[in-house]
Amino acid sequence: MNQLFGQLIARKNYLSELQLRLEEDLQKASDGKLRISNHRGISRYYQIREAKDTRGKYINKKNLGLAYELAQKDYAGRLLKEVKEEIEDIRLFLEKHGEDKLEKVFEDMNPYRKQLVKPLILSKDLLVSQWEAESYETNPYAPEDKVYSTKKDELVRSKSEVLLADMYNELGIPYRYEAALYLKSGKKKYPDFTLLKMATGELIYHEHLGLLDNDEYRKANLAKLDEYRRNGIFPGKNLIITYEAENSFLNIKEIRQMVKEILEVK
Repeated sequence: MNQLFGQLIARKNYLSELQLRLEEDLQKASDGKLRISNHRGISRYYQIREAKDTRGKYINKKNLGLAYELAQKDYAGRLLKEVKEEIEDIRLFLEKHGEDKLEKVFEDMNPYRKQLVKPLILSKDLLVSQWEAESYETNPYAPEDKVYSTKKDELVRSKSEVLLADMYNELGIPYRYEAALYLKSGKKKYPDFTLLKMATGELIYHEHLGLLDNDEYRKANLAKLDEYRRNGIFPGKNLIITYEAENSFLNIKEIRQMVKEILEVK
């Protein structure tokens, strides 16, 4: 349900932006509407400015751009009507059901009864606390390479990973470092970061490719990205990819903005 509410809110925000754009376009559009007549497969265009006028002024070939503009205006008007109706439908749904109404069913229970119940829908706070309390398998490879400390007193393998981990911590995004990920084939991978998208409860993975100048490293990681894709893990959807090379450095400011967009963090 958290995912549904997140999708509805995102859809409503998108439609609200589209509504503003359509309203601006309609204000700038030429007066009147378009009438089209067709005779023996040849279309003729007319501009109608008054309600009583059923014929309109003929639009010649030199002024054909006006016909396109009026047709676009008609489309924008029809689209705007549908956009407003959908925005209102979403508003009423969210108002009636409430983003956290289902979550409160468990939260409002007697604490002694809660101990006997396994909730099927969790509030964001409870979802995060339970996820962070879960134990998980970490990458056993070369633990001696983890020598850089984050603000959460975790040890990671590079200074760049310190910046990324601290960024997630500052944004309040729950994460796991090098947690095991089991693929459909039974293979096990260890993404650099596994992130909890609080708006939907989804898991998002982050791979930082820090040695792209190294041929062997690059080939191995491209193969890993191929495996991710075969398992439904796609860049921009549930996979974040950052990288570094000789002339390409980590830009934490830009990465921060990208992460906020993907994980819907304000």
